[in-house]
Amino acid sequence: MHRVLLKVKRRRERTRMLRVAICDDSRRDVERLESALERLEHYHIQWDVFYSGEELIEYKKKCENDYDLYIFDVEMPGINGIELAARIRKEDVRAIFVFLTSHTEYALSAIDVITLAYIQKPITPEKVNELFNKIEPYFQNVNKEFSFKI
Repeated sequence: MHRVLLKVKRRRERTRMLRVAICDDSRRDVERLESALERLEHYHIQWDVFYSGEELIEYKKKCENDYDLYIFDVEMPGINGIELAARIRKEDVRAIFVFLTSHTEYALSAIDVITLAYIQKPITPEKVNELFNKIEPYFQNVNKEFSFKI
């Protein structure tokens, strides 16, 4: 697991970081996603990267860390992204899931765990920007204390 804190200009209002867990077994796809996240200019984001579902589950057991947003690959060895989301959903009913995959046949399974978005690979900065534009109103409507515009 590695942690990244994206620093951006702070607003005068009190804001809090959007905490994101990324779980994907492909280092190349993780690098693409991180590169796209670093390009986002109007968000306070901290993310942790896990290369397997098991690694994320173990980390959550030890640290009891809740994330605001989970971004998972669907197809991974061991626990796949859908199974991982189902396990997290049992303990966190407010968890927000986004799935990254090149396998569109899993879209219906992703709905079962109440998924906010499903992004088809390859990951691009445009797709990630579109995702954050989509989730911004959601966080504002559920009364989370995040600041998105600078």
